[in-house]
Amino acid sequence: MALLPQKPLCLSGFCFLKQCDLIVVYLMLKIKKAILFVMGIIFIILGLLGLFLPILQGILFLFIGTLLISTSNPEINAFIHKFALKYPNIKKALEKTENYIAKFINKI
Repeated sequence: MALLPQKPLCLSGFCFLKQCDLIVVYLMLKIKKAILFVMGIIFIILGLLGLFLPILQGILFLFIGTLLISTSNPEINAFIHKFALKYPNIKKALEKTENYIAKFINKI
């Protein structure tokens, strides 16, 4: 008997995914986190190069890389928010950038 795609069970507006669908969703989230982590590492490397090369904006790349890594690492996320509490002027820019990155992540 061939395996036919089955629709998820829906009761009163709530849909319950089957176990294989949950595994796919879990793997997609893990892959997304890995991609964001690798992108963050690339931005941090570019930022470190930018500190020594006059062509690149090192601080900007370090900032973006740190924010990308903080989406997958709760320790770095806590450090960034602790830093934002210490310096309130940076907090507004941090929130704006986090919102932009969250929109970017949802598009991926």
